[in-house]
Amino acid sequence: MTNFYGQYIGFGAGGAAAASVPFQGSAYGYVCGGGSAGSSNPNDQIERYSFTSDGGGSDVGDLSAARGGNNCTQSATVAYTVGGGSGSGGWPANLTIIDKFTYASGGNAAAQTATLLANKSFGSTSCTQDFGYHAGSEYDSALDVIEKWSQVADTNSEDVGDLLAPKGRHAGATNIAAGFGYSMGSWTSSGLDVIERYSFATGTQNAGNVGDLTSARGGVGQCSDINGYVSGGYEGSTSNVIDKFSFATDTQDGATNGTLSTGRYWGSGTSSTTDGYTAGGDGSTSRLDKFSFATGTQNAGTIGATDIPRGNTGSQGFHF
Repeated sequence: MTNFYGQYIGFGAGGAAAASVPFQGSAYGYVCGGGSAGSSNPNDQIERYSFTSDGGGSDVGDLSAARGGNNCTQSATVAYTVGGGSGSGGWPANLTIIDKFTYASGGNAAAQTATLLANKSFGSTSCTQDFGYHAGSEYDSALDVIEKWSQVADTNSEDVGDLLAPKGRHAGATNIAAGFGYSMGSWTSSGLDVIERYSFATGTQNAGNVGDLTSARGGVGQCSDINGYVSGGYEGSTSNVIDKFSFATDTQDGATNGTLSTGRYWGSGTSSTTDGYTAGGDGSTSRLDKFSFATGTQNAGTIGATDIPRGNTGSQGFHF
C-alpha cells in the first residue's frame, strides 16, 4: 500500500507494519481561524507556510465561516477543519461543522453535509489516512467524547470512546505506524498533566493514561514518527517549555526537550518530517517558531510571522 504521500510501504505477517508510515508533511504547514490579537473575535483565513524554506505565512483561502478553537486533520489530498466557536466577542456560538480543503486546488474550504456529534471547540484531533478523530471539548461544555468520521466517504461523526475525563484546551498527536491518537495535558478550569492514548482500531476505544507531562498545562501538539511533543501552553501563567515523550514505551512521561522563542498558549501546531512548528498563540500572536526533531536539547527559533495575528486557534493545524 502507499502512505499519506504516495510512497510505497510493505506490511509483514500478521498486519504489522514492516516500515514506518509517515504522518508528517513535507511541503507546507497550515493554520486557520483563531482570534485576532487583543480580541476574541474569530477570523476565517486559511494561511500556509513552507516546510522547505524558512519564512512567514501567506493567505491561501477562507473557511466556510469565521471561527476559533477549531482543530484540523488531513489525508493525502484533503484537509479537514472541525468544530470551533463563531460568536463575536467570545465563543458562544459553537459549531458542529466539518470543512474540507483540497491541497491541489487550494482556495476556500467547503462545508460538508457531515457534522460532528455536538457543538465543540478547543478539543484535540488525530487522524489516519481514512478517518479523522476529535477528542474532548471546552465549549459548549466540557466533554470527554472521542468521535470519528470518514475522510473517504465524508459521513457524519460517530462516538467511538471516551477520554478519562471531560476536558478542553489540550494538545493532540498521531502515532500512525502503531495506530494510536493522543490527548496531552489540558487547561480548562484547572490544569491536567495526563498523556492519554486511544486506539484507531474498530469498535469502542476508550483512552488510557500512559504518562504525564512535566507540568499541568494546555499546549500545542506536534509529532515525529517516534515521539510526541507539547510546546508552550498555559499553566496559570504562560509557558515556553517543549516536552517530548516516546511512542515506543508503555510509560510515556514527558521530558523537557527545549523551549520556544517566547512563551505562548492556544496557538496551532504542525509537523514536517524533521521539525515541529508552532504558529501564533496568545502572548505572541504573530510568531512562527520551528524546532528540530533531532535528539538532544532542541530550542525553537523564530523563522517568520503569521500573515495576521492569531490567538485562540485550536491546538492542531494541518500539513502535507
